[in-house]
Amino acid sequence: MLHPLKAFEAIVRATVAPSRQPDADAPLHPFDLRNIHPSLPVKVRKLFDDGYYQEAAFAAFKFIDNSVMRRTGKSISGEKLMMQVFSEETPAIRFNDLLTPSEKDEQRGFKHIFAGGMVGIRNPRGHD
Repeated sequence: MLHPLKAFEAIVRATVAPSRQPDADAPLHPFDLRNIHPSLPVKVRKLFDDGYYQEAAFAAFKFIDNSVMRRTGKSISGEKLMMQVFSEETPAIRFNDLLTPSEKDEQRGFKHIFAGGMVGIRNPRGHD
């Protein structure tokens, strides 16, 4: 049985590489079309353009982890870092004022998105 990530990568590789065949109506790079943050390292875009999607995702999440560590001054990393710095109670990084239940839900949602990215994307690549 094919590992789920390998199966996903096979499906992605079977599709047309969007960065190699730009749409005539949209000459922008796929990162620009999707509003991917421009401060990601150049190597992330290069890995993506060369078809190394898993490696690009890993490099992006490693960059996010290191950026959050630098910004907050925390010495922990990964899931533990994200759960702490994006907490609804005492966040080091806020997405809003945390005054309403919806604002607290938004903060909690982003906390789980970032923590999930560390557990599901960064950690397996870093430890395998």
